[in-house]
Amino acid sequence: MRHSALAKSLIAIVSVIVTVARSGRVLNWEVRRPSGNSAIDRSVRETLQKVLQFEPFPASFRDAQRTFNIDFNLKAKRNTG
Repeated sequence: MRHSALAKSLIAIVSVIVTVARSGRVLNWEVRRPSGNSAIDRSVRETLQKVLQFEPFPASFRDAQRTFNIDFNLKAKRNTG
């Protein structure tokens, strides 16, 4: 059996922290642990730059802000031959 190229999926995890104000406004974000895949890391950073606002927190929420730890689990595909 002959294979010209095999598609191989790799899991890439990018860990970020995002700080959000009670109003829902994104105050800050930071990549804490990049995946090591520059295309995926860049994609996550570009996505984070576009997210400026979330829904406001419930009225019962008393803190001025909250920081969230988020792991982006993405698949990177590459062709090997």
